[in-house]
Amino acid sequence: MGDKTDHGPTTGFFPVPMAGGNDSIGTVTWPNGLIMKWGSLNLAAAANTTVTFATAFPNACFQAIACYGSGPLANETLDAHTIAAASFVIYSSCGSIQTGRWFAIGR
Repeated sequence: MGDKTDHGPTTGFFPVPMAGGNDSIGTVTWPNGLIMKWGSLNLAAAANTTVTFATAFPNACFQAIACYGSGPLANETLDAHTIAAASFVIYSSCGSIQTGRWFAIGR
């Protein structure tokens, strides 16, 4: 018995073609309607930065996460909050502009 994680028991379970690239804003939609989006951006220093999706989730964004693009920064926090179908907000406590990467999932 093989791994059935990414496909059904007898037929393939493949997403629609991916839009975007590995280091840019991208999205993929799975046959069950689940949508994954990702990207990177410059985060404002010690402030909120709004991420607006190129195309809103049709129903809702279930979860969004973010991290610093250059690795962990000592004593700095990064929070994803105010999650909505069309956007979410990232708060960075860092006192300088940093690159941030984000991932969101919804339907």
